Amino acid sequence: MEKDINEMTDEEVQEELNDRKMVVVYTACRQCKSEYKFLVKESQVNRYKKGVEGIQDIFPTLNADERELLISGICRTCFDKLFSDNK
Repeated sequence: MEKDINEMTDEEVQEELNDRKMVVVYTACRQCKSEYKFLVKESQVNRYKKGVEGIQDIFPTLNADERELLISGICRTCFDKLFSDNK
């Protein structure tokens, strides 16, 4: 099982990057400004930029909330608040 990048030291992240041709993708929620980072393969980022494949196929190790954050720029908490039926 892969480690959560948010729980890794900077040195551990660098080792992962070097060993597996990985990159860190940084993003922030457009609503609450919370910052997130994801450790993914460089080849996955290149495929995503082309825009011809589904994000779930490109990033199968990211969960649905993480993929939504990359697509819309909105985190799960803010997404739930924005699209909740409770008014």
